[in-house]
Amino acid sequence: MEKVLREVSDDRLMAYIVWLPIFGGDFQGESRKLSRRFPDKRVAYFTDPDSLTGNAWERVLNTGREMAWDVYFLYGAAAKWEGDPPLPDFWMHQLDGVAKASLLDTAKFTTQLKKMLSETPKQDTGQKIKGRAKMNIEFLYFKSCPAHKQAIANLKTALRESKIQATLKLIAVESPERAAEVGFQGSPSIRIDGKDLEGKNDGVSYSCRIYKIGGKMTGVPTKEYISEKLKQFQPIVTAR
Repeated sequence: MEKVLREVSDDRLMAYIVWLPIFGGDFQGESRKLSRRFPDKRVAYFTDPDSLTGNAWERVLNTGREMAWDVYFLYGAAAKWEGDPPLPDFWMHQLDGVAKASLLDTAKFTTQLKKMLSETPKQDTGQKIKGRAKMNIEFLYFKSCPAHKQAIANLKTALRESKIQATLKLIAVESPERAAEVGFQGSPSIRIDGKDLEGKNDGVSYSCRIYKIGGKMTGVPTKEYISEKLKQFQPIVTAR
């Protein structure tokens, strides 16, 4: 997929990569390491420790396996998601004994992707328009942390005032075990498209988090600080 994305530079393309714990081991650590290997503003990375997505796509694809994994999908702009994911417009895989789709061939996958993009109308307004792609934001915290309530209020205000389109997910982390599962960096933490607001993506910290803002130490990221960070993460998409 890295090769595909390098060859197809179209900013209308959005890629979502979901890691499943198929082989055990340090699943969270390995998925974070692999995700950092290929940074691209069009790509969002997710971990699915319970393999919920693999089970959902198996219900759609019927590969005959316990779950669908090592599968690669293409969806057109008109795809609608309600409940289980819809059947992909095109898909390939790397699974033995599955005949419902072809084995992954990067060249064929890229050709099909280019074909679908060529058939997707570009926005035509007669002038250059700047817009912002939708963000996936996670707010991670534990309830005994006194800073989290004001921090989430500041985050929501920053999103509203910045008029940024985003999906916001609150993640309560109530044990060291859960902290290890989600790569927790302390309460409160904010992740944008899978990446920590301050770039702290390694290790685990099950404790209250301290931010250095304006030369001062605080447990609450301010609205202004969050707004500035959001601008840095938000990719600009242009259309003519």
